[in-house]
Amino acid sequence: DNGGSSKEIIRVLGGPAIGDVRARLIRLAAPRNSEDEAVINLLKYRLTNSSRQDAKNEFLRIVDGTHGAWEGIAEAYKQTVRAFLVNFFNACLRRESVQELSVDVVNTADELATHFDYRGGSIGNFMLTGARLFFGSLEAAIFWFSNLAGIPRASFVVPVINVNSKVTLGVKLQNGQEIIGQDNISHPQPPTPGGPQGPADTKATADSPLPSAIERVFYVNESGTAVLPPVNPMILQHLRSCQAVIYTMGSLYTSILPSLVLKGMGRAVAALEGPKILILNGSTDRETMWHGADGRICHMMAEDIVAAVCDALNENEGPLETSSGGCQDYITHVLYLQASPVVNPRQIKTLSDMGVATVEIPQDDHNASHYDDRMLIKALRSLLEGWEVHHMCQQKRAWHEDLASPVSPLLW
Repeated sequence: DNGGSSKEIIRVLGGPAIGDVRARLIRLAAPRNSEDEAVINLLKYRLTNSSRQDAKNEFLRIVDGTHGAWEGIAEAYKQTVRAFLVNFFNACLRRESVQELSVDVVNTADELATHFDYRGGSIGNFMLTGARLFFGSLEAAIFWFSNLAGIPRASFVVPVINVNSKVTLGVKLQNGQEIIGQDNISHPQPPTPGGPQGPADTKATADSPLPSAIERVFYVNESGTAVLPPVNPMILQHLRSCQAVIYTMGSLYTSILPSLVLKGMGRAVAALEGPKILILNGSTDRETMWHGADGRICHMMAEDIVAAVCDALNENEGPLETSSGGCQDYITHVLYLQASPVVNPRQIKTLSDMGVATVEIPQDDHNASHYDDRMLIKALRSLLEGWEVHHMCQQKRAWHEDLASPVSPLLW
């Protein structure tokens, strides 16, 4: 994630992108009382987008505790949270010295480049960054943030990479072109007369097709060189003990696949005995659409998306000694929306030939591109429980076969 305030944090302070981590933490939050809800609202709060000075002034009112966003939060609680915002603000002030700036800032001619741009900034992002800088660890900051947000102890948000250096995403298109930066890949900023005017609404460009289909995704370091960061060991630890893997809805090449191309992920997923479920998006987006040679707009179909997931998991693994040697080592089921634009009878047959089962989910009554939440949860629960029963039956059958087999005298 290098868009919005995450982009500004990386530009000035460096370190990992935390926007998506913060978003997942807030979505998992389970407020127990009105004060918890007030804290969640503070973490979700975004500063004004009107001007640099207005945004900075508003942030200063939050830092000094006089902003209305603190309403409903007790003084002791407030001071604990404020400490990390103060730490973040102090780090931004220190970075205004050119000698300490990152490469991106030093090479920028803008006279305000040495100053943090608070416009549209997420208070949750600022707070999580302040905690990371204080603890010197993103995982420690996530642990603190999880307790602050009241996240259930059985839920974990784990970054797939855990590095303090700047790392961003790049994609290579089939026409040979490369696009660097998550924001440029999925929702580039539209050109504005007279140059950039600050954060812009990029929703319009999120649906504009790419010039060519994406071939692969990769990581890029601060100097623009392709790198392969090490996978966070905690991810592999969770994969070894989990019941199932669910590839959720999201941007395919900037949300799903970057977690899968890292070395060790393919082997860990293939070794898992439980179901591996891919939930397809309810609509297409820029990352899965492109202009064809004849000028028509093309988009990926279900089999293409499944192949992209499998290719990503295979990319840095070398030969795998898997149970079947096929796609089902990585994906056992595909869940799709009733009116999905990427699934048709031919796709269902193709996936079946690949060893992948398909499950149709009704759409939401109010939005045809959204799943019916209750039916989606019911389907997932059914798949998980069905897999457990199937596994238990297999164990029982093996046990009966052992009892029925002749026993060698040597074993006695």
